[in-house]
Amino acid sequence: WRMASLVVQGVLHLVVGVVLARLLLPADFGLAALSLIVIGFATMVADVGVGAAVVQRQSVTQRHLRVAFTLSLLTGILIAAVLSGIAPLVAILAKSPPVAPVLQVQSIVFIASGVGTVGRAQLQRRLDFKRLFVVDLASYLLGYALIAIGGALLGWGVWSLVVGSIVQSALASVMCVSSAKAPVKPLLAREETGDLLGFGVGVTVNGIISYIGRNGDNFLVGRFLGTAALGLYSRAFNFMMLPINYFSSVIPTVLIPAFSEIQTDKARVGRGYLMGVQTAALITAPVMVWVVVSAPHLILGLYGDRWAGAIVPLQVLAAAGVPRAMLPLAGAVAQACNRVRSETPLQIGFALAVTIGATVGSKFGLEGVAVAVSIAIVMLFVAQAQLALSITGASWGDFALAQTPGLLVGLVTFLAIFPLRMLA
Repeated sequence: WRMASLVVQGVLHLVVGVVLARLLLPADFGLAALSLIVIGFATMVADVGVGAAVVQRQSVTQRHLRVAFTLSLLTGILIAAVLSGIAPLVAILAKSPPVAPVLQVQSIVFIASGVGTVGRAQLQRRLDFKRLFVVDLASYLLGYALIAIGGALLGWGVWSLVVGSIVQSALASVMCVSSAKAPVKPLLAREETGDLLGFGVGVTVNGIISYIGRNGDNFLVGRFLGTAALGLYSRAFNFMMLPINYFSSVIPTVLIPAFSEIQTDKARVGRGYLMGVQTAALITAPVMVWVVVSAPHLILGLYGDRWAGAIVPLQVLAAAGVPRAMLPLAGAVAQACNRVRSETPLQIGFALAVTIGATVGSKFGLEGVAVAVSIAIVMLFVAQAQLALSITGASWGDFALAQTPGLLVGLVTFLAIFPLRMLA
Protein backbone atom coordinates (compact mmCIF):
# COMPACT_ATOMS: atom_id res chain seq x y z
CA TRP A 1 0.00 0.00 0.00
CA ARG A 2 2.87 2.37 0.59
CA MET A 3 4.29 1.54 -2.84
CA ALA A 4 0.86 2.21 -4.34
CA SER A 5 0.87 5.54 -2.55
CA LEU A 6 4.33 6.24 -4.00
CA VAL A 7 3.15 5.77 -7.57
CA VAL A 8 -0.27 7.42 -7.36
CA GLN A 9 0.74 10.45 -5.30
CA GLY A 10 3.94 10.90 -7.28
CA VAL A 11 1.96 11.23 -10.51
CA LEU A 12 -0.63 13.49 -8.87
CA HIS A 13 1.98 15.82 -7.35
CA LEU A 14 3.75 16.11 -10.68
CA VAL A 15 0.53 16.89 -12.57
CA VAL A 16 -0.75 19.35 -9.96
CA GLY A 17 2.68 20.99 -9.77
CA VAL A 18 2.78 21.49 -13.53
CA VAL A 19 -0.75 22.93 -13.60
CA LEU A 20 -0.03 25.33 -10.73
CA ALA A 21 3.28 26.40 -12.30
CA ARG A 22 1.35 27.35 -15.43
CA LEU A 23 -1.27 29.29 -13.46
CA LEU A 24 0.88 31.00 -10.82
CA LEU A 25 4.01 33.15 -10.90
CA PRO A 26 7.43 32.16 -9.50
CA ALA A 27 6.98 34.92 -6.90
CA ASP A 28 3.81 33.19 -5.63
CA PHE A 29 5.76 29.96 -5.08
CA GLY A 30 8.54 32.01 -3.49
CA LEU A 31 6.15 33.53 -0.92
CA ALA A 32 4.65 30.11 -0.17
CA ALA A 33 8.15 28.64 0.16
CA LEU A 34 9.22 31.34 2.63
CA SER A 35 6.13 30.67 4.73
CA LEU A 36 6.66 26.91 4.54
CA ILE A 37 10.20 27.30 5.87
CA VAL A 38 8.78 28.59 9.16
CA ILE A 39 5.76 26.27 9.05
CA GLY A 40 7.95 23.25 8.46
CA PHE A 41 10.28 24.25 11.29
CA ALA A 42 7.36 24.56 13.68
CA THR A 43 6.08 21.18 12.50
CA MET A 44 9.13 19.61 14.14
CA VAL A 45 7.71 20.55 17.57
CA ALA A 46 4.02 20.41 16.69
CA ASP A 47 3.37 17.20 18.64
CA VAL A 48 6.55 17.28 20.81
CA GLY A 49 7.38 13.82 19.45
CA VAL A 50 4.40 12.04 21.03
CA GLY A 51 3.33 10.58 17.68
CA ALA A 52 6.76 8.99 17.23
CA ALA A 53 6.64 7.78 20.84
CA VAL A 54 3.29 6.07 20.26
CA VAL A 55 4.82 4.21 17.30
CA GLN A 56 8.10 3.29 19.02
CA ARG A 57 6.86 2.14 22.47
CA GLN A 58 6.42 -1.61 22.81
CA SER A 59 3.47 -1.14 25.19
CA VAL A 60 0.87 1.65 24.78
CA THR A 61 -2.22 2.01 26.96
CA GLN A 62 -5.43 3.95 26.37
CA ARG A 63 -4.18 6.55 28.84
CA HIS A 64 -1.03 6.98 26.77
CA LEU A 65 -3.17 7.67 23.70
CA ARG A 66 -5.38 10.20 25.49
CA VAL A 67 -2.38 12.04 26.92
CA ALA A 68 -0.71 12.02 23.48
CA PHE A 69 -3.84 13.53 21.90
CA THR A 70 -4.02 16.25 24.55
CA LEU A 71 -0.33 17.16 24.25
CA SER A 72 -0.40 17.31 20.44
CA LEU A 73 -3.56 19.43 20.34
CA LEU A 74 -2.38 21.90 23.00
CA THR A 75 1.00 22.22 21.33
CA GLY A 76 -0.67 22.84 17.97
CA ILE A 77 -2.82 25.65 19.40
CA LEU A 78 0.22 27.21 21.09
CA ILE A 79 2.35 27.07 17.95
CA ALA A 80 -0.41 28.61 15.83
CA ALA A 81 -0.67 31.52 18.27
CA VAL A 82 3.10 32.03 18.41
CA LEU A 83 3.51 31.97 14.62
CA SER A 84 0.70 34.45 14.19
CA GLY A 85 2.45 36.78 16.61
CA ILE A 86 5.95 36.54 15.16
CA ALA A 87 4.89 36.67 11.49
CA PRO A 88 5.78 40.40 11.13
CA LEU A 89 9.26 39.70 12.51
CA VAL A 90 9.74 36.84 10.05
CA ALA A 91 8.74 39.19 7.22
CA ILE A 92 11.40 41.69 8.34
CA LEU A 93 14.10 39.02 8.59
CA ALA A 94 13.20 37.64 5.18
CA LYS A 95 12.90 41.15 3.69
CA SER A 96 9.49 40.18 2.31
CA PRO A 97 6.50 42.03 3.90
CA PRO A 98 3.83 39.99 2.05
CA VAL A 99 4.95 36.81 3.83
CA ALA A 100 3.48 37.97 7.18
CA PRO A 101 -0.25 37.50 6.41
CA VAL A 102 0.54 34.27 4.52
CA LEU A 103 2.26 32.83 7.58
CA GLN A 104 -0.49 33.99 9.95
CA VAL A 105 -3.21 32.23 7.98
CA GLN A 106 -1.19 29.10 7.28
CA SER A 107 -0.47 28.62 11.01
CA ILE A 108 -4.02 27.24 11.29
CA VAL A 109 -2.54 24.02 9.87
CA PHE A 110 -1.14 23.15 13.31
CA ILE A 111 -4.52 23.13 15.01
CA ALA A 112 -5.94 20.96 12.26
CA SER A 113 -3.03 18.50 12.24
CA GLY A 114 -2.84 18.28 16.04
CA VAL A 115 -6.23 16.59 16.07
CA GLY A 116 -5.04 13.74 13.87
CA THR A 117 -1.54 13.08 15.24
CA VAL A 118 -2.48 10.13 17.45
CA GLY A 119 -4.80 8.61 14.86
CA ARG A 120 -2.03 8.61 12.24
CA ALA A 121 0.46 7.18 14.74
CA GLN A 122 -1.95 4.36 15.62
CA LEU A 123 -2.38 3.43 11.96
CA GLN A 124 1.41 3.41 11.49
CA ARG A 125 1.90 1.32 14.62
CA ARG A 126 -0.57 -1.25 13.30
CA LEU A 127 1.10 -1.17 9.86
CA ASP A 128 -2.36 -0.31 8.49
CA PHE A 129 -1.00 1.48 5.44
CA LYS A 130 -4.06 0.68 3.35
CA ARG A 131 -6.09 3.15 5.40
CA LEU A 132 -3.24 5.67 5.36
CA PHE A 133 -3.15 5.39 1.58
CA VAL A 134 -6.84 6.28 1.39
CA VAL A 135 -6.38 9.16 3.85
CA ASP A 136 -3.43 10.68 2.02
CA LEU A 137 -4.94 10.29 -1.44
CA ALA A 138 -8.38 11.64 -0.55
CA SER A 139 -7.05 14.57 1.48
CA TYR A 140 -4.65 15.58 -1.30
CA LEU A 141 -7.21 15.35 -4.10
CA LEU A 142 -10.21 16.83 -2.27
CA GLY A 143 -8.18 19.20 -0.12
CA TYR A 144 -5.04 20.52 -1.76
CA ALA A 145 -5.44 19.79 -5.49
CA LEU A 146 -9.09 20.85 -5.80
CA ILE A 147 -8.74 23.99 -3.70
CA ALA A 148 -5.31 25.10 -4.97
CA ILE A 149 -6.11 24.71 -8.68
CA GLY A 150 -9.58 26.19 -8.26
CA GLY A 151 -8.15 29.14 -6.33
CA ALA A 152 -5.42 29.70 -8.93
CA LEU A 153 -8.04 29.78 -11.69
CA LEU A 154 -10.01 32.35 -9.69
CA GLY A 155 -6.93 34.55 -9.33
CA TRP A 156 -6.16 33.92 -5.64
CA GLY A 157 -2.43 33.81 -6.30
CA VAL A 158 -0.40 32.54 -3.34
CA TRP A 159 -3.60 32.16 -1.27
CA SER A 160 -4.65 29.22 -3.41
CA LEU A 161 -1.61 27.31 -2.10
CA VAL A 162 -2.22 28.40 1.50
CA VAL A 163 -5.92 27.53 1.67
CA GLY A 164 -5.31 24.24 -0.13
CA SER A 165 -2.76 23.12 2.47
CA ILE A 166 -5.11 24.00 5.36
CA VAL A 167 -8.04 22.07 3.90
CA GLN A 168 -5.79 19.09 3.15
CA SER A 169 -4.48 18.96 6.72
CA ALA A 170 -7.94 19.26 8.30
CA LEU A 171 -9.43 16.57 6.08
CA ALA A 172 -6.52 14.18 6.73
CA SER A 173 -6.87 14.61 10.52
CA VAL A 174 -10.60 13.88 10.50
CA MET A 175 -10.06 10.75 8.40
CA CYS A 176 -7.18 9.50 10.61
CA VAL A 177 -9.22 9.88 13.80
CA SER A 178 -12.18 8.12 12.23
CA SER A 179 -10.14 5.28 10.69
CA ALA A 180 -8.06 4.54 13.80
CA LYS A 181 -10.92 5.18 16.26
CA ALA A 182 -8.42 7.35 18.11
CA PRO A 183 -9.44 8.83 21.48
CA VAL A 184 -10.33 12.53 21.46
CA LYS A 185 -11.07 12.84 25.17
CA PRO A 186 -8.38 15.01 26.81
CA LEU A 187 -6.22 13.70 29.66
CA LEU A 188 -3.06 14.92 31.38
CA ALA A 189 -1.22 12.44 33.61
CA ARG A 190 2.33 12.71 34.94
CA GLU A 191 3.47 9.12 34.38
CA GLU A 192 2.17 8.80 30.82
CA THR A 193 3.44 12.28 29.95
CA GLY A 194 6.90 11.30 31.16
CA ASP A 195 6.80 8.06 29.15
CA LEU A 196 5.92 9.89 25.94
CA LEU A 197 8.11 12.96 26.30
CA GLY A 198 11.13 10.97 27.45
CA PHE A 199 11.47 9.64 23.91
CA GLY A 200 9.56 12.33 22.05
CA VAL A 201 11.76 15.24 23.10
CA GLY A 202 14.83 13.57 21.62
CA VAL A 203 13.01 13.01 18.33
CA THR A 204 11.82 16.62 18.37
CA VAL A 205 15.30 18.04 18.97
CA ASN A 206 16.71 16.00 16.10
CA GLY A 207 13.81 17.06 13.91
CA ILE A 208 14.40 20.75 14.63
CA ILE A 209 18.10 20.57 13.87
CA SER A 210 17.50 18.45 10.78
CA TYR A 211 14.91 20.89 9.51
CA ILE A 212 17.33 23.79 9.83
CA GLY A 213 19.78 21.82 7.73
CA ARG A 214 17.19 20.83 5.14
CA ASN A 215 15.59 24.26 4.78
CA GLY A 216 18.19 26.80 5.83
CA ASP A 217 19.28 27.10 2.21
CA ASN A 218 15.75 28.16 1.19
CA PHE A 219 15.66 30.94 3.77
CA LEU A 220 19.12 32.17 2.77
CA VAL A 221 18.25 32.13 -0.94
CA GLY A 222 15.12 34.15 -0.21
CA ARG A 223 17.06 36.63 1.92
CA PHE A 224 20.12 37.11 -0.29
CA LEU A 225 18.75 36.48 -3.79
CA GLY A 226 15.03 37.38 -3.46
CA THR A 227 11.68 35.58 -3.65
CA ALA A 228 11.82 35.12 -7.44
CA ALA A 229 15.16 33.29 -7.10
CA LEU A 230 13.72 31.28 -4.23
CA GLY A 231 10.79 30.29 -6.43
CA LEU A 232 13.25 28.91 -9.00
CA TYR A 233 15.41 27.19 -6.38
CA SER A 234 12.47 25.66 -4.51
CA ARG A 235 10.98 24.37 -7.76
CA ALA A 236 14.31 22.73 -8.66
CA PHE A 237 14.71 21.27 -5.16
CA ASN A 238 11.12 20.01 -5.02
CA PHE A 239 11.42 18.42 -8.46
CA MET A 240 14.57 16.59 -7.35
CA MET A 241 12.91 15.56 -4.09
CA LEU A 242 9.70 14.34 -5.73
CA PRO A 243 10.77 10.69 -6.10
CA ILE A 244 12.85 10.85 -2.91
CA ASN A 245 9.98 12.19 -0.80
CA TYR A 246 7.73 9.35 -1.79
CA PHE A 247 10.43 6.78 -1.25
CA SER A 248 10.97 8.32 2.21
CA SER A 249 7.28 8.02 2.94
CA VAL A 250 7.29 4.36 1.93
CA ILE A 251 10.35 2.53 3.22
CA PRO A 252 11.30 4.40 6.43
CA THR A 253 7.64 4.84 7.44
CA VAL A 254 7.24 1.07 7.34
CA LEU A 255 10.67 0.33 8.83
CA ILE A 256 10.27 2.43 12.00
CA PRO A 257 7.31 0.47 13.43
CA ALA A 258 8.71 -2.80 12.05
CA PHE A 259 12.19 -2.19 13.52
CA SER A 260 10.59 -1.09 16.81
CA GLU A 261 9.06 -4.54 17.18
CA ILE A 262 12.46 -6.27 16.72
CA GLN A 263 14.68 -3.55 18.23
CA THR A 264 16.46 -6.06 20.49
CA ASP A 265 17.57 -8.17 17.50
CA LYS A 266 20.25 -5.87 16.05
CA ALA A 267 21.40 -8.34 13.37
CA ARG A 268 17.87 -8.53 11.97
CA VAL A 269 17.55 -4.75 12.06
CA GLY A 270 20.86 -4.57 10.17
CA ARG A 271 19.56 -6.86 7.43
CA GLY A 272 16.48 -4.71 7.10
CA TYR A 273 18.60 -1.56 6.92
CA LEU A 274 20.78 -2.96 4.13
CA MET A 275 17.67 -4.09 2.26
CA GLY A 276 16.38 -0.52 2.50
CA VAL A 277 19.70 0.85 1.21
CA GLN A 278 19.59 -1.51 -1.75
CA THR A 279 16.00 -0.54 -2.53
CA ALA A 280 16.82 3.17 -2.28
CA ALA A 281 19.71 2.84 -4.71
CA LEU A 282 17.70 0.76 -7.18
CA ILE A 283 14.82 3.25 -7.23
CA THR A 284 16.61 6.59 -7.09
CA ALA A 285 19.86 6.06 -9.03
CA PRO A 286 18.24 5.67 -12.48
CA VAL A 287 15.73 8.42 -11.73
CA MET A 288 18.43 10.90 -10.65
CA VAL A 289 20.53 10.08 -13.73
CA TRP A 290 17.46 10.71 -15.89
CA VAL A 291 16.84 14.06 -14.15
CA VAL A 292 20.46 15.21 -14.59
CA VAL A 293 20.53 14.35 -18.28
CA SER A 294 17.02 15.54 -19.15
CA ALA A 295 16.77 18.63 -16.88
CA PRO A 296 16.70 21.24 -19.70
CA HIS A 297 13.85 19.47 -21.46
CA LEU A 298 12.00 18.71 -18.23
CA ILE A 299 12.04 22.27 -16.89
CA LEU A 300 11.33 24.09 -20.15
CA GLY A 301 8.84 21.51 -21.40
CA LEU A 302 6.85 21.20 -18.18
CA TYR A 303 7.07 24.67 -16.63
CA GLY A 304 7.91 27.03 -19.49
CA ASP A 305 10.77 29.37 -20.44
CA ARG A 306 10.45 31.61 -17.38
CA TRP A 307 11.68 28.71 -15.21
CA ALA A 308 14.95 28.25 -17.14
CA GLY A 309 16.96 29.46 -14.14
CA ALA A 310 16.07 26.23 -12.29
CA ILE A 311 17.84 23.92 -14.78
CA VAL A 312 21.43 23.94 -13.46
CA PRO A 313 20.44 23.92 -9.74
CA LEU A 314 18.23 20.90 -10.49
CA GLN A 315 21.10 19.06 -12.16
CA VAL A 316 23.49 19.76 -9.28
CA LEU A 317 21.00 18.75 -6.59
CA ALA A 318 20.00 15.59 -8.47
CA ALA A 319 23.67 14.53 -8.58
CA ALA A 320 23.46 14.11 -4.78
CA GLY A 321 19.97 12.58 -4.93
CA VAL A 322 20.96 8.99 -4.17
CA PRO A 323 22.75 9.79 -0.86
CA ARG A 324 19.83 12.09 0.03
CA ALA A 325 17.37 9.22 -0.41
CA MET A 326 19.28 7.03 2.04
CA LEU A 327 19.35 9.50 4.94
CA PRO A 328 15.93 8.53 6.38
CA LEU A 329 16.96 4.87 6.52
CA ALA A 330 19.72 5.49 9.06
CA GLY A 331 17.33 7.74 10.98
CA ALA A 332 14.80 4.89 11.13
CA VAL A 333 17.41 2.59 12.68
CA ALA A 334 18.42 5.19 15.28
CA GLN A 335 14.80 6.02 16.17
CA ALA A 336 13.57 2.42 16.40
CA CYS A 337 16.57 1.39 18.52
CA ASN A 338 16.20 4.43 20.82
CA ARG A 339 19.49 6.00 19.71
CA VAL A 340 18.11 9.37 18.66
CA ARG A 341 20.56 11.24 20.89
CA SER A 342 23.48 9.70 19.01
CA GLU A 343 22.14 11.29 15.84
CA THR A 344 21.97 14.81 17.30
CA PRO A 345 25.66 15.81 16.75
CA LEU A 346 25.41 14.63 13.13
CA GLN A 347 22.37 16.81 12.49
CA ILE A 348 24.08 19.80 14.10
CA GLY A 349 27.05 19.38 11.78
CA PHE A 350 24.75 19.12 8.77
CA ALA A 351 22.83 22.27 9.72
CA LEU A 352 26.08 24.22 10.12
CA ALA A 353 27.42 22.92 6.81
CA VAL A 354 24.25 23.93 4.94
CA THR A 355 24.03 27.35 6.60
CA ILE A 356 27.67 28.29 6.01
CA GLY A 357 27.77 26.69 2.56
CA ALA A 358 24.56 28.37 1.36
CA THR A 359 25.72 31.76 2.66
CA VAL A 360 29.01 31.50 0.78
CA GLY A 361 27.43 29.80 -2.23
CA SER A 362 24.80 32.55 -2.64
CA LYS A 363 27.60 34.84 -3.83
CA PHE A 364 27.78 32.59 -6.91
CA GLY A 365 24.04 32.48 -7.48
CA LEU A 366 21.67 29.52 -7.26
CA GLU A 367 24.30 27.20 -8.71
CA GLY A 368 26.68 27.98 -5.84
CA VAL A 369 23.98 27.25 -3.25
CA ALA A 370 23.13 23.94 -4.95
CA VAL A 371 26.78 22.83 -4.91
CA ALA A 372 27.19 23.70 -1.21
CA VAL A 373 24.00 21.87 -0.23
CA SER A 374 25.00 18.78 -2.24
CA ILE A 375 28.37 18.61 -0.45
CA ALA A 376 26.65 18.87 2.95
CA ILE A 377 24.25 16.04 1.98
CA VAL A 378 27.13 13.71 1.10
CA MET A 379 28.88 14.51 4.41
CA LEU A 380 25.75 13.68 6.43
CA PHE A 381 25.21 10.53 4.37
CA VAL A 382 28.63 9.16 5.38
CA ALA A 383 28.19 10.10 9.04
CA GLN A 384 24.71 8.60 9.36
CA ALA A 385 25.76 5.41 7.61
CA GLN A 386 28.52 5.00 10.18
CA LEU A 387 25.97 5.40 13.00
CA ALA A 388 23.56 2.84 11.50
CA LEU A 389 26.36 0.34 10.89
CA SER A 390 27.65 0.74 14.46
CA ILE A 391 24.15 0.11 15.87
CA THR A 392 23.46 -2.96 13.78
CA GLY A 393 26.97 -4.42 13.50
CA ALA A 394 26.93 -4.46 9.70
CA SER A 395 30.15 -3.64 7.83
CA TRP A 396 31.08 -0.99 5.28
CA GLY A 397 31.62 -3.80 2.79
CA ASP A 398 28.02 -4.92 3.25
CA PHE A 399 26.91 -1.31 2.88
CA ALA A 400 28.82 -0.83 -0.39
CA LEU A 401 27.61 -4.16 -1.76
CA ALA A 402 23.99 -3.21 -1.09
CA GLN A 403 24.34 -0.11 -3.28
CA THR A 404 26.06 -1.85 -6.20
CA PRO A 405 22.94 -3.02 -8.12
CA GLY A 406 21.41 0.45 -8.03
CA LEU A 407 24.60 2.15 -9.19
CA LEU A 408 24.90 -0.32 -12.08
CA VAL A 409 21.31 0.40 -13.12
CA GLY A 410 22.10 4.11 -12.94
CA LEU A 411 25.11 3.62 -15.22
CA VAL A 412 23.05 1.64 -17.73
CA THR A 413 20.40 4.39 -17.64
CA PHE A 414 23.02 7.04 -18.42
CA LEU A 415 24.49 5.04 -21.31
CA ALA A 416 20.99 4.56 -22.73
CA ILE A 417 19.56 8.09 -22.48
CA PHE A 418 22.55 10.42 -22.87
CA PRO A 419 23.14 9.55 -26.57
CA LEU A 420 19.39 9.84 -27.20
CA ARG A 421 19.31 13.32 -25.66
CA MET A 422 22.29 14.44 -27.74
CA LEU A 423 20.67 13.10 -30.90
CA ALA A 424 17.37 14.79 -30.07
